[in-house]
Amino acid sequence: IHAPMAKVWQAIQARRNSSANREEMSYKKNEAVVHERFPALPRVGDIDCTYEEDEQQTANRIEYHMVNSNHFREFEGCYQLRPAADGVSTVLALTSTVDPGIRIPFWQSIARAAAEKSVRETLQEIAVLAGDR
Repeated sequence: IHAPMAKVWQAIQARRNSSANREEMSYKKNEAVVHERFPALPRVGDIDCTYEEDEQQTANRIEYHMVNSNHFREFEGCYQLRPAADGVSTVLALTSTVDPGIRIPFWQSIARAAAEKSVRETLQEIAVLAGDR
């Protein structure tokens, strides 16, 4: 992302309230509680998920894990930031593990494809929020 690490960090924080489907419920001592609604997912319908984001600023990472959900069995991951070689930009890695709680044929392939799409969209949104056009 063509932005300094501090701006990317702030963009991740700003993303908590960047959509009508996402809201930061609380923030205390580097821990945010976020509620997110994933509307009209194929074969599942609407999913509500509340998760915590734990900011570990000295490690340049934000870990998140599910608190509760009406469908998900698992929802967790991590944003990891590091300076890019140019000394100005930021390399942002996002890992995510999602179990949608459905058991239909090929559910793992379907969930993986959906998670990969979501990660790409999340990284693009963070880049825009950080000022990278």
